[in-house]
Amino acid sequence: MKTNLRKTGVLYETEIKFVLEAIDSAKNKIKLDSILKNGRGSYLIFQDVAAHYAGLTGGTEGSGSDLVEEESGNGYEVKSYHDHIVFPESRYDEVHCGPSSVFANNSSASKYKKLIQEEDYESALELCFEKGYGKNDFYVFTNTSKFKNGIFRYLVIHRNELIKIVEKKDPAKVSRKKLLGTTNGKTFSIS
Repeated sequence: MKTNLRKTGVLYETEIKFVLEAIDSAKNKIKLDSILKNGRGSYLIFQDVAAHYAGLTGGTEGSGSDLVEEESGNGYEVKSYHDHIVFPESRYDEVHCGPSSVFANNSSASKYKKLIQEEDYESALELCFEKGYGKNDFYVFTNTSKFKNGIFRYLVIHRNELIKIVEKKDPAKVSRKKLLGTTNGKTFSIS
């Protein structure tokens, strides 16, 4: 049963177990647990889990938002962070929230990196808005970076609230502490 748990300012959580295996024609079982720890392998799985609990449907994948609220047409982008309980160290505080095109060697990455090196925050934010922030109304952050079977957590934040807390020197990133701070410690357990 789908739910509509997408109120902002709440950290939703539920225990979730995955049984990931393939069975070949000889009935041999092949374990696929490593998929959960790899962003490329787990992205769509966790996007579907978030959509299930938040009452959203699939979006446009790449040209628009990952998920859509059918009633309003609002777009939701899904991003992940390292769980604050499993990975409490400060080195896991950085969360990539900007458009993927400004990371690694993607299409706008070199332009973005140059703006950051020149400390041109406003232009860097404009590029992030053009490539991603402006296409999404809300963001769904899940605790699924290097996920281990256990507690699935997510929060929803409006784009305008996210923009207020992104890193001042790199607007494609946000502090996990600031992100989780938007919930003021409010947690809702899904049972």
